[in-house]
Amino acid sequence: MDKLSSLLYLLDTKLAENIRILDVRKRCFFTDYFILLTAKNTRHLKSLLTLSEEELSKYTHHFHHEGDDQSTWLLLDAHGFIVHFFLAESREMYHLESLWADCPRYTLEEFIRLNNN
Repeated sequence: MDKLSSLLYLLDTKLAENIRILDVRKRCFFTDYFILLTAKNTRHLKSLLTLSEEELSKYTHHFHHEGDDQSTWLLLDAHGFIVHFFLAESREMYHLESLWADCPRYTLEEFIRLNNN
């Protein structure tokens, strides 16, 4: 399992909500995918980030995160994909999906199915 698949599996099992994968390869020079997800609360948000870093450290140590303890939007750059961890109100306010509306987007299930073929 590659690091992206492994991370997506982890996020799903840890109850991240509304996971969306945006394929930004044709519009973005610094990454291939944006993974957007919603956490249930601040504790869940921080936990998802910490668990994601632990999972990625099995594959590489080339990643970093942005945000602090008061943030309602955290970002994890894993060099190849960037994970955006939101609380619901921040996801609605920033609405990244609309900024990248011309990029292909997938639910977790669609992305897995697409990459298993």
